[in-house]
Amino acid sequence: MKRTKQINESKELIFEAFMQLLKEKKEEDITLTEIAETAGVGRMTIYRHFKEKDDILLYKVKQYYEVARLQLQDKKLSLLDLMEFRYKLIYESPHIEHFYKINKLQSLFDAFRTIYSSDIMTVLPPSTDAYTIAFIISGMDAITNLWIQNGRTEPPKQMAQLTAQIIEKNLSN
Repeated sequence: MKRTKQINESKELIFEAFMQLLKEKKEEDITLTEIAETAGVGRMTIYRHFKEKDDILLYKVKQYYEVARLQLQDKKLSLLDLMEFRYKLIYESPHIEHFYKINKLQSLFDAFRTIYSSDIMTVLPPSTDAYTIAFIISGMDAITNLWIQNGRTEPPKQMAQLTAQIIEKNLSN
């Protein structure tokens, strides 16, 4: 238990240091050594927890998702529930602008896809083929990307309804 707490504290320090450095520099100009120095940890600590800088960014996203997903664990989810969950998570993420500014939204979407793909499969009709699923997921990413570009002005619930309507319309054709 104590070791888990120590690992989590190290990861948080590394993440916060990286976020701090991203305010000052471009991602490609930041070294792992700088991140370690800013975080007050050894460089090997970073390598123990993260393979590359993208993993540092995705760590927090995965953490937000897992905490939020626990809240939905026992619910029978609908497509609208999943869409609202996705938009709410992004809306409340304090670091989403960093992902956008450094062109890492696709990494974010890829992380979401691996985390919630099994949930999506449960709300789509069983006859939905792999091409349609790929189309739906890519469409969700495109809509989410546009929403972020436009400053996330629409509330998550409205975006969820819009996205779910578009998906359901395409599934019924």
